Amino acid sequence: MILVIAVVLLLLEKIVLKPLRLLTQFTQQLDIHETDVHKLTRRSDEIGLLSRAFQEQFTCQQQLNDELLKMSTHDALTGLPNRRLFDQQLETAFSDTSTDSDSVAVMMLDIDHFKLYNDHYGHPEGDVCLQRIADAMYSLARTRDFFIARTGGEEFCALLPHISPDKARGIGEQLLAAIDGLQIPHSTSPVKPFVTISVGIAMQKDAKYQSPSAVVSCADQALYLAKEAGRHQVAFFSPQLASGLTPEHNAPQ
Repeated sequence: MILVIAVVLLLLEKIVLKPLRLLTQFTQQLDIHETDVHKLTRRSDEIGLLSRAFQEQFTCQQQLNDELLKMSTHDALTGLPNRRLFDQQLETAFSDTSTDSDSVAVMMLDIDHFKLYNDHYGHPEGDVCLQRIADAMYSLARTRDFFIARTGGEEFCALLPHISPDKARGIGEQLLAAIDGLQIPHSTSPVKPFVTISVGIAMQKDAKYQSPSAVVSCADQALYLAKEAGRHQVAFFSPQLASGLTPEHNAPQ
C-alpha cells in the first residue's frame, strides 16, 4: 500500500503538480526555461490548453505594448521620432559628453514657407510633402549616424553628438541638398520654385547655461538668423547677432 501511494504521489507530482507550478511561473512571468514553456504548450490536456491560451494572450499584449510605445515616441504621419523621444535622446547625449572638447550639436530645420504650400496645394499634399522630406532626412541620418525627429508641424530637430562645428555644418548642407534633390514643386515660394529648408545649428559650448534646453534655444535662434538672411541656408548660432533678438521676434513661416 505504501509503495502504491508513493507511486501515485510521484505520478501526481510529475503529471499535475509540477506542470501547474510551471504554469503559475509562466503566467507570472517569473524565470522559466524555454524548454519548460515548450513542454507546457505541447501538452494535450487542460494545462496545455491554458498554456497555449496564455502564450497567445501574452504575445498579443507584447505587440500592443510595442505599438503603444512607438505611438508615444514616434510621429504618426512621418514615422520619425517625436519631440518626447528627441528630448530623451538629448538628455542622454549631454550626460555622455566626457570632456570639455567633446561637444553636442543641435540642429533645427524648418520648411520654408510651408503655410504658403498648404494654402496653395492643400493639406493632403502638405502631408505627402512632409513624408517625403522626413524620408529623405531619415535616409541621410541613417547613413551619417545621427538622430533626427519631427518636433513640430514643419519643424524637425537633429542631434549630433561627438561632432565638430565643421562636420555639423557639412551635415546641415547635405540635408539642404537632399531636400533640394527632391524637387518638390512650390510655385508660391519666394525662395525657389521647389520646396526648401532652412537650418540653424548650435553647439553645446554656445549655450550660456550648459543645459539641453539652452542649446535648443540657441539652435532656434540660429534658425531665425538663417530665415532673416533669406532662408534656404545653414546658420550657426552667433551670440553677437542673436543678442539683438527679442521675444517678440518670431521666426517667419
